[in-house]
Amino acid sequence: MAEPHASATGETAGAFSIPPEHPALPGHFPGHPVVPGALLLDHILLCLAEAAPDYPVLGLARVKFLAPVLPGQCVCVRFQRNDARLDFVGSVGALQVLRGMALRA
Repeated sequence: MAEPHASATGETAGAFSIPPEHPALPGHFPGHPVVPGALLLDHILLCLAEAAPDYPVLGLARVKFLAPVLPGQCVCVRFQRNDARLDFVGSVGALQVLRGMALRA
């Protein structure tokens, strides 16, 4: 399977942030909260569903977490359509924090 290659030139899918009071944060990690990857992926899926309603997502693949996301940071999601998949990138400012592929159902 190919590596995802969405770039800053792709279509914007949306943006989100996880508030510091989110119930998933106290245990991940106590005293130094980091947004859990599963929570980031849930929000990625929501952004893609809203931005590309004609593209039903079967699942995610080749996801790489490149940097931690802290509570309150705004994650901008961009994607590129590539045949049977959407390549996506999540960034905080200019820093890529995750990337991967959404596979078509």
